[in-house]
Amino acid sequence: MQRKIIGIIFCMLLLITSIPIIGAVNENTLAKPTFINLTNGLYWVGVEYTFYITFTDPDGDNVYYYIDWGDGTYVNWVGPYNSGETVSFTHYWTDTGNYIIRMKAKDEYGNISDWLVLNITVIPPNRFFKDIDISGTLKTRPWRGLIFNMISFDCAIVTSAKLGNALLDPFTCHSYKFVAIASKIHSYDKETLYIEASIPFVIIIGY
Repeated sequence: MQRKIIGIIFCMLLLITSIPIIGAVNENTLAKPTFINLTNGLYWVGVEYTFYITFTDPDGDNVYYYIDWGDGTYVNWVGPYNSGETVSFTHYWTDTGNYIIRMKAKDEYGNISDWLVLNITVIPPNRFFKDIDISGTLKTRPWRGLIFNMISFDCAIVTSAKLGNALLDPFTCHSYKFVAIASKIHSYDKETLYIEASIPFVIIIGY
């Protein structure tokens, strides 16, 4: 009889230990996410950059992302996204300096990955551009002289520009101030302070 009771207790213990705990979180059990496209670690201040991130959950679960941009701003567990899906996040820095980007992922059950860490340096932009096509919202109305114009943008989209002889990809910049030589304004809305122009030569004088 005693052996039978011991056997029953042993079987009950095996059953209890085999039952999963619902809602349990096992941190740092997942691999790190991956950045797909990266620069050489140098980023222009005030210019938006798009970071493409992917993470494959070992069980194929939906995933969420948390990003610390290193400047006091965060992306706080956005999602869900499909496992293995490429996700894009856009950010810009308002001050030059060295920053540490930290990012992690978690699945829909709360299992969290290790931190992915990226060290970057935010630098002043190049000062001289040629053949620039630009549009955007202005901080103030442009000052226009016979040759030189001063244009101060709140947010501007540069659709084309040359740096030396190199043609740049389009980019968006924030709080940039240009001195423009002989700008050709296509449209200018004084009510909304919006401008669209082509400029043979510009110098960035502030950001």
